[in-house]
Amino acid sequence: MQNTIAMRRNKKIALVAHDNKKQELFEWAKFNCKLLAEHSLYATGATGQLLKSRLGLNVTHLESGLLGGDQQIGSRISEGQIDFVIFFSDPLEPQPHDADVKALFRIAVVWNIPVACNRASADFIISSPLMSTVYERKVPDYSKYRARLAVRGVEGDEFASLDETAATHWSREWRPKPLLDESSSWAHFSLKPAPGSPGNPKIFSFMAAVWKQICTSLE
Repeated sequence: MQNTIAMRRNKKIALVAHDNKKQELFEWAKFNCKLLAEHSLYATGATGQLLKSRLGLNVTHLESGLLGGDQQIGSRISEGQIDFVIFFSDPLEPQPHDADVKALFRIAVVWNIPVACNRASADFIISSPLMSTVYERKVPDYSKYRARLAVRGVEGDEFASLDETAATHWSREWRPKPLLDESSSWAHFSLKPAPGSPGNPKIFSFMAAVWKQICTSLE
């Protein structure tokens, strides 16, 4: 089962550009300035300052990408406050916050958010007839995933105390007892060969000694 989120006529658009792509995004925004002015805009760092000061657009200014701006956009996506993302990324330069960029793209996929990564895809999105209409964006039903987390003792971002987790109980209840001698290792773990099978006593003695050392280290 899928749920939907209504994208109203007044779209909430995130605008982001890497340093070498800011001028290209500025030129694209200038060309589409009249249309963009009809929507709610969010932009990171210097991109937001550029659009606001030179084009007079009303922009909600976020942090620079290096300071968490991409994560701010991702947070707004998960809260239903961003409808789509225009991100002019630079494919030829390494980015110090590349992990944040990947996280932003991932969360856009999670919530079925349209993303334009270059001028051509941005043109297709901005010229779509859906820009001026209400669009019911389908999002996957994550109720089973949330229920699975609840079973594990996880609710949202709050983890259950380690003393209460099943894994901790398991480790306490099933922690192997240290073996005092080789004979007890045979009894507890059947390291000796099965009846009728060939076996080297030296190998089994070695295994018992190793297991004894492991158990001693766990004390």
